[in-house]
Amino acid sequence: MQATVSLLQEEWGGAYERNLQAARLFVSRLPQMVQDELDMTGLGDDAALVRRCPELGRPLLEAAEQIAKVHQDRAHPYNRREDPRHEAAVAEMQRLYAKVYGTRRVGAS
Repeated sequence: MQATVSLLQEEWGGAYERNLQAARLFVSRLPQMVQDELDMTGLGDDAALVRRCPELGRPLLEAAEQIAKVHQDRAHPYNRREDPRHEAAVAEMQRLYAKVYGTRRVGAS
């Protein structure tokens, strides 16, 4: 495991933490039995496999970041029920939640 971490830190440099975050998000969306298999077989520590995960997880990470940005912006139509764009914003947030978490979130915060 440490050898993989060291190798990827060297390869990814300053992007290591972001790539790791994207990889973890991708793996978290896999079925539990696949996650368990990665752990039990050691494939989850295979550098060649781990290298591919950020690419696959990046769209999920970007969607999660967009969700957080909307929640932090009190002026965003999603957070203002009276805004005429609120319904469209809720629909977009539902799409983002479904992409990241695999479920739809109904309503605004």
